[in-house]
Amino acid sequence: LEAARKREKEPHLQAGRIIDDEAKRITAELVKLEDPMKAAKKEYDDRVERERQERIARLQVKVDAIKAMPSQVRGQSSQAIADMIDRVGEIDAAHDFYDLTKEAIAARQGALDELAHMLIDRQAFEAAEEERRKAEAEKARLEQELAQQRAEMQRQQDEMRRQQEELQRQREELERAQAALQPAAPAPEPAKAE
Repeated sequence: LEAARKREKEPHLQAGRIIDDEAKRITAELVKLEDPMKAAKKEYDDRVERERQERIARLQVKVDAIKAMPSQVRGQSSQAIADMIDRVGEIDAAHDFYDLTKEAIAARQGALDELAHMLIDRQAFEAAEEERRKAEAEKARLEQELAQQRAEMQRQQDEMRRQQEELQRQREELERAQAALQPAAPAPEPAKAE
């Protein structure tokens, strides 16, 4: 029974081996065709990924430049800050940044917010500075008027002093002239003793 089973099974096993050998041969041929294709695909995928990474790096530089825009006008006039707001506002973050669109939009909005705060602060500073300059100019004007008034008062006092001195001199001359014109007054008589 065992021998009959082996004899009946042998052609099927032989056919299975033939099928397996043919499958191995076909697989080997397919591998010969697939390997260059896989290598070419890997090379292509690597190149695409490298280009994507390079593009992302270039875009990241642009995003970083947007973030740095407020620092370019820090401490400058309100007009320079307003001009920078216009420049940042012109950036099309929704279409020009592809893989980094979200980051670009966030950077643009962050820069606009920071610039808006800077503009408000700078305008307040410039208004306060203008008020200070006006107050200093008014103070200088008032001090100049006060100095002119003091000088005029001093001039008037000097004129009054000069007139008083002239009057005093004229009075003294008059008294001398009167004294010269009056005859000598008789000497008082001595009192008689009784």
